[in-house]
Amino acid sequence: MKRKIVISYDKVAKVYGAIVEVENLNAFKRDLASLVVAKQGTSNLERYPHDYDFIELGEYDNSTGEIKLLSNKAHLFNAGDFIIKDDSKKSGEDK
Repeated sequence: MKRKIVISYDKVAKVYGAIVEVENLNAFKRDLASLVVAKQGTSNLERYPHDYDFIELGEYDNSTGEIKLLSNKAHLFNAGDFIIKDDSKKSGEDK
């Protein structure tokens, strides 16, 4: 099965994180969104999600062990994209 190879980049520290392989990008986004929205942890990713970009590096086939890297890294998203904005307070407080 082909899996995606993804890495995080901390824009503040200016370093890349650990390389991970994920089943597919949609499942990865869902799992990351759950982590960011829950805000129950103490990791920098959970505390400062806007500091982290996620980048696709290529594919890994776990049945053959073959790795195919992209010719150019592909920016996927910023972890801060998953923050839910609370617009419910705007209407009452702005009056």
